[in-house]
Amino acid sequence: MPVMPMFPLGLVLMPHMPLDLRIFEERYLELLGDLLGDENPEFGVVLNGRGEDEQGKEKRFDLGTVALVTDIGTTEEFYGLQSIGGARFRVNAWLPDDPYPIADIDFLPYLVWDEGLAPLLIELEGKMTIDKVRHYFDHRGFLAPIIEDLNRALGQLAAKGIAVSDTQVMFATHSIPESMTESSGPPGVREGFEKPGGTYAAQHLAAATLAMAGLVTQDDLPSWELVYQSRSGAPSTPWLEPDVNDAIRTAKAAGKKAIVIVPIGFVSDHVEVIWDLDNEAKETSEELGLEFERVATAGTHVAFVEGIVDLIKERTAGLPAKALSPLGPWPGFCRPDCCPNLRKELPVIAEG
Repeated sequence: MPVMPMFPLGLVLMPHMPLDLRIFEERYLELLGDLLGDENPEFGVVLNGRGEDEQGKEKRFDLGTVALVTDIGTTEEFYGLQSIGGARFRVNAWLPDDPYPIADIDFLPYLVWDEGLAPLLIELEGKMTIDKVRHYFDHRGFLAPIIEDLNRALGQLAAKGIAVSDTQVMFATHSIPESMTESSGPPGVREGFEKPGGTYAAQHLAAATLAMAGLVTQDDLPSWELVYQSRSGAPSTPWLEPDVNDAIRTAKAAGKKAIVIVPIGFVSDHVEVIWDLDNEAKETSEELGLEFERVATAGTHVAFVEGIVDLIKERTAGLPAKALSPLGPWPGFCRPDCCPNLRKELPVIAEG
């Protein structure tokens, strides 16, 4: 039974699926160093579960896929790794981290196409349609995991003796060019929202307001704000602000002692959450002497999964649409002139 280095992630890697990673954590830098010495570098990828197991270790699923390394590059801040999914495997046993995760595995049989299914595939191609669920920024399934972990984070700070008045909660989402916010949302709706920000910011603010309303203690709430991260593009192009790191410095100047960041604009702990928040924002906070807590994304939380099921049933079984904010339920279909691309006209998915 082969032993393989492992890289637990908040996503599922499938065979033939490309996977790009930024490597900056010390133990995985050591893994990368070991891979560079291999003629055919590869490592295993399994899905990370939420929370810890009975032994206090991170939860890891036992089914995974081998990542075949195709390229490695560097920047001033991190190593970049490109790979593609290979064989599937099952973990027999997790070995002690040394320093990165290692597992004893068995490879699973390759999936083989059965030509007898070809007529069914042809029949399906004539019936299959591509659809999407509606926006769920104010759906209970999306918000419940966030509220749960926000309560945990504030409880952690309270246990350290940090007063609510000394805590700043920051709801973080991806920054976008201000010009995109002006066209975000359907016509007749987007004109009613404050600029810059438009519909894009309004939905995030609605979600943040609901999250704060879900806190266990409503008598004494911390101050909060919407902040932005992961800006790119030309410096001369206006993007939504404040940047999360600038907001942390402002909070420090205002006398705050703790920062709680809620990645409200993301549904999984992918690289922009892990790098921009768990590394850069945390580093900024620590340099300023601030306590730092980062709330978990909805990820694979059962409430979020059940919420997605409900959204699918809205489309397929006529389940009544539900929402917690006055903005919702958001329309299930996009009009052709919803969120128009300012450079050129593009087709609309789930057009109605």
